[in-house]
Amino acid sequence: MTPYMDRNGRSADCHEVVARVADRPPQHPNRPEGGVCDGGVEYRGSADPRHSTLFEEQFGSNPGRLRMLVHLPTDPPRRGAPLIVLLHGCGQSAASFAAEGGWTALADRLAVPLVLPVQSEDNNQGRCFNWFRPMHTSRGHGEALSIRHMISSAIQRFGSDPERVFIAGLSAGGAMAAALLASYPEVFAAGAVCAGLPVGAANGLSEALRHMAEAGPKRSPAGWADEVRRAERLSRAMAQALHLAWRRRSRR
Repeated sequence: MTPYMDRNGRSADCHEVVARVADRPPQHPNRPEGGVCDGGVEYRGSADPRHSTLFEEQFGSNPGRLRMLVHLPTDPPRRGAPLIVLLHGCGQSAASFAAEGGWTALADRLAVPLVLPVQSEDNNQGRCFNWFRPMHTSRGHGEALSIRHMISSAIQRFGSDPERVFIAGLSAGGAMAAALLASYPEVFAAGAVCAGLPVGAANGLSEALRHMAEAGPKRSPAGWADEVRRAERLSRAMAQALHLAWRRRSRR
């Protein structure tokens, strides 16, 4: 993964930051200990073969028509542990991306669950997340809202710490990760974007294809930062209209 800045301004790769933060004491020590339940099945030991496999989860409303896969670590996830969200690239298998990128090994080592949103050909022929369509990247809409609901469901089901949710993505998944960090900055502790275009780089398929081929559009660092701030302002206004708590994550 490419280096990035966490919310404390430190540069590191995503593996390093997740491992570092996961070693901190849980922020909710009063949560009850015990097995993780899935559909009434309680996992109490690593002998259960489902610990080492991916399984499909149901979650809230799904306007983006995505699937939610979850990787449970070999040991039951600790209550109050971090949660990691991974977004695959075009044409990729979510499971292969998680395994070949070293994320499943990291999850097993830290005893944290992985949430793997999955794109379908019905949404995009290349199975790319629609990072270039505002109807799928804006807060409260499309694929962005589906992924937000996956996170809420996983936090509730696995007892994850809502203050330690991380997101990483590759290519189209990286661009969607950037869009989610801008649209839901209060949700994520940190994120990493690998080979993905920045927020505001395209508003439609033709622009996306052109800018991927030509590495455009050309903007100053301040201009790209303004795109993120614009998305954050819209998200903030929506959150305030719905009387939701707002916690700024990004450094300016």
